[in-house]
Amino acid sequence: MDECVTILRKECSLDADFNMHTIPSEGISEDWTMFQNAFRLIQMCGDLLLKMENLDQSLLAAIFMSEDDPQSQTQQKIQEKPPSQVRPFHWFNYLQKERPAELSALNELKQKLQSAGESAVVLPGVADQLQALNERVHTLAFDIVFIQIRQQLSQTPKLQVWSAKSPESGAALSDELPTFSLSPLGYITHIGDYLLTLPQQLEPYITQENPGLEAAMKAGNLPFPDLQDQDEHHPGSYWLGSIARGTMQAYTESILRIHVLTPYSTQQLLADIDYFCNVLEALEVTPSQTLTHINALLQATPEKFHEVATDLSVEDRIMMAIAGIRSIR
Repeated sequence: MDECVTILRKECSLDADFNMHTIPSEGISEDWTMFQNAFRLIQMCGDLLLKMENLDQSLLAAIFMSEDDPQSQTQQKIQEKPPSQVRPFHWFNYLQKERPAELSALNELKQKLQSAGESAVVLPGVADQLQALNERVHTLAFDIVFIQIRQQLSQTPKLQVWSAKSPESGAALSDELPTFSLSPLGYITHIGDYLLTLPQQLEPYITQENPGLEAAMKAGNLPFPDLQDQDEHHPGSYWLGSIARGTMQAYTESILRIHVLTPYSTQQLLADIDYFCNVLEALEVTPSQTLTHINALLQATPEKFHEVATDLSVEDRIMMAIAGIRSIR
C-alpha cells in the first residue's frame, strides 16, 4: 500500500512546483476520482488497524495466560474453567526449568506491558508502521483535494487586475469606492465553489456505518488542525475545517506576494476577501487573525494605516508587506 501511495502522489503531481505551471482559465477541475480512491485506501488502513488491535489483544491474553498474579482477569477466567480446559502452563512453568533466560525476558515484557496500562502494545513496531501508513494516506487524500487550490492561488499574485486603475483602465478611482459594487474575481469564486462542493463529496464516507473508515479517521491526523478546539470533531467537520484553514493560509500568503495594489484593485481584493469569509462562515470556520489583519490594513486609509497596525498589534511581516503593496510609507 505504501508503494501505491507513492505512485498516486506521482500520478497526481502532488509534489510539483506549481509556480512553474499555468492554471487553465476555466479554473478548478472537479474530477473526484482520485480523492475517492484515496478514501478507499484510508478505509483499508482502518481495516488493518482493527485487525492489528484484535491481534494485539489476543497476544496480550496469551502472554498473561500463565500469569501467577491472582488479580489478573485472565487468570481469574482460567481458574473458573474445569481442569481439563486449563493450559499446562497454569500448573507447571516449563520455561522456568528448561529456558530460564526466556522466562526472564517474558517476565520483563509482562512488567513492561503492565506498567503501560491500557496503552500497552505487544508489537509497537508494527503498530507504528501502520500508524505512519495511515498518516501518509490521510496526507495523500488531503493533498489530492488541496492541489487544485494551491495551483489556483500560485497564480493569483500575478493577475494583471492588481495593477489596474479601473475596470476599463480609465482614471484612477477613489479609495472610498464601496466594495459592494464589485463582484469577486473568478480565482476566488472557483475556490469558493470548490470548497462548498466538499461536503457532498465527503458525505458518502461519513454518513454510513463503516468501522474501518471510522478507526482510520480517528487515528489519522490532517494538516492545519484547529488549535483552539482540541475536542473530537465529526469527521466531516474535521476534514472541511482542515482544508478550509489550509486554503486560508495559502490565500493569505498569496496576497502577501502581490507586487502592487492600486486604489481600485485594493477595493477589488477586499471584495474577494469578503466573499471568501462568507464561504468560511458557511463551512463554520473562523477567519484567521492573519486574514483579519490583512483585511483591516487594506481597509485603512494611508493616513490611518500605521495607527491601525499598531492598535491591532499586527505582525511586522504582515504590516510591511501590505504597506509595500499599497505604496504606503
